[in-house]
Amino acid sequence: MPKLHELPIQINVRIDDAQLVALAQMIGQSVSDSFAKVIQPMSQALDDLSAAVAASTDVVHSAITLIEGMAQQIQDAASSGDPQAVADLTASIRQSAADLAAAVAASTPVDPNAPPVDPNAPVDPNADPNAPVVNPLAP
Repeated sequence: MPKLHELPIQINVRIDDAQLVALAQMIGQSVSDSFAKVIQPMSQALDDLSAAVAASTDVVHSAITLIEGMAQQIQDAASSGDPQAVADLTASIRQSAADLAAAVAASTPVDPNAPPVDPNAPVDPNADPNAPVVNPLAP
């Protein structure tokens, strides 16, 4: 390998204040433009994520309100002693369940191999409420 020699070079540049300000502005603008190119897509992604979280939170709160309302309706119907009130509430709950199932299905990707779900199928009263939930879409 050839031997390298070091040659000191000194360069002096003279600029006035106006030229220095112009140079600083050009450097600042270049940095700002580069920063904007990186930050803008990240900002849009963050905005999209925030909107998705807000929408999800709204849906969860709506479901909680629905369930809490149904619980109160069940208490009211049971304490009324009116069989028609219980029958009407049962029909209302089944309709709400069907509406909720349709809304979830509309926003869930479809697995062509998944078996159809009947929202009117009877619920097993002996089912263990603490049993793990099995995802039929899981491989």
